[in-house]
Amino acid sequence: TGPILLSQAVAITADDTAGSLHNRLATLGSEMIVELLGGLSKQKPTERAVALHIAARPQPDQGITYAAKILKSEAMIDWQAGNDAVLRQIRAFNPAPGAYAILQGEPVKLWLAQAAAQSPTSKFPATVLQCSDDGIEVATGDGSILLTQLQRPGGKRLNAAEFLRGKSIAPGMSFDRSQQSKTLVGAP
Repeated sequence: TGPILLSQAVAITADDTAGSLHNRLATLGSEMIVELLGGLSKQKPTERAVALHIAARPQPDQGITYAAKILKSEAMIDWQAGNDAVLRQIRAFNPAPGAYAILQGEPVKLWLAQAAAQSPTSKFPATVLQCSDDGIEVATGDGSILLTQLQRPGGKRLNAAEFLRGKSIAPGMSFDRSQQSKTLVGAP
């Protein structure tokens, strides 16, 4: 809420997760504060006060939003959304609370994924299209994504090949649309 003394823009890449971005920002922030304090420590107290006053600029009133606490329910994948939205949702909730979907009545956390097809499929969103060691391809609202790292309850994160050795998944199966449709239409 106070004035800004130093700032730097950071690009968010297509494969950044909330965790990787957090780590980059923490490193950058610590480097910037050392730079700022190092420069100020070389000045006399009166010079320091003037320098801080000159460097400080107010935060803008426009474009500022309050970030509410993330609810676990927000991390449930909306397969109706397009590839970009689903992929962003998976990256945004990695590492916490972890994006998830319901498969055969069991919540499965989805840690890593990539775009598979950018054109709509004839299959309903949430339908498993194919399974291979490379990943589990699932239909979205405008194409499909390839799930490459998943986790069952109580288990550890596994790449798709390892996950498929412990969980029987076949093309045509679907992530639970009844849970999703309740979320989409606001039913209890």
